[in-house]
Amino acid sequence: MLENYRTVLYSDEPLYQKLYKIFTFIDNDYDEIVHFFDRNSNEVIHIDSKKYINFSINPLTGYRNLTHIIIQKSFYKSKDLVMILRKLKTLRPEVFVLVYLDSSLEYFEKLCSIIAQEELATIAFDEDDIFAWYEMTSNNEVPVQDDYIIKKINKRQNKFFDQY
Repeated sequence: MLENYRTVLYSDEPLYQKLYKIFTFIDNDYDEIVHFFDRNSNEVIHIDSKKYINFSINPLTGYRNLTHIIIQKSFYKSKDLVMILRKLKTLRPEVFVLVYLDSSLEYFEKLCSIIAQEELATIAFDEDDIFAWYEMTSNNEVPVQDDYIIKKINKRQNKFFDQY
């Protein structure tokens, strides 16, 4: 499933450890344990700082041969994240992008609506969603996220969007 993928993960250490465990498999043919989410390989770049997002955005001087980018929401404010996702969509349209929300949807309804409406990224709330996303993207598919689109945004949703 993860062959020929190059992923950049912007997350804290606990999320990386969860993904490392989820993407660990036993290869029965060779009778060994395989870690597809190993940051010691060339396929995964784990960055635990929000400072280096420009290396993923810029296709000329940044990371090369990217296939997937995962961004943990808590690294960025909502407005900054939308700006980053719009730049990624413009400069790296071939890369699959996922936003991992580590809080409840009620705080991020407007953010999720913008992401879904503009098709900026896939939204995930748990590690199983990330696993399913990798399975879908291996077939060049992305999940439909129309459920997140809000028809009318209220003051509370605007407040949370501006605050977080």
